[in-house]
Amino acid sequence: MLQLHYSNRLEGLIEPLARAIAERQHRDPLRQIAIVVPNRAVEQFVKYRVAEHLGIAANLTFPFLRAHLTAIAQSATPRLRVLGANPLQLVIFNCLMSQKTRANSALAPAWEYIGGSGSPEAELRCFELSGRLAKLFEEYSISRRAMLAQWSGDRLTAADTVFADSEKWQQALWRIIFEAGGAA
Repeated sequence: MLQLHYSNRLEGLIEPLARAIAERQHRDPLRQIAIVVPNRAVEQFVKYRVAEHLGIAANLTFPFLRAHLTAIAQSATPRLRVLGANPLQLVIFNCLMSQKTRANSALAPAWEYIGGSGSPEAELRCFELSGRLAKLFEEYSISRRAMLAQWSGDRLTAADTVFADSEKWQQALWRIIFEAGGAA
């Protein structure tokens, strides 16, 4: 069961957290307890403060939110695979390096940046671009869902021509990867 405690000061969360951990460990001492944290610094702070309250901080896991939600989604639907930034980078790289997508004129700005095919410099630029795009697409999936829905309907959102040019090739790549029968 998910329990949510919130405060504008992290120190104020330690006591209710320690109490909940003690309760849960009393009922089932061998079951791991997941405490979702935003970063490793918060993880260390929480571990030390919980250990101060309980005497020990054992059998606790500290996943980040995305990893925790991914595990929950994949356990609920075993055939589902959530594509993180690193695997997505490889999908984008393979897509950009394929001859099939080189024929797509909408991706011309990406090809101009990457340069000639086959050279080590071009492959390195493509790999670096793939990494940036993977992080960008991951952020879009979190914060720009309406834009992605428009992209799926073959509509753009940028009114400014400078951004529209960038959005056009990103949309084309997104559709190649994520639409039915796509690379992902």
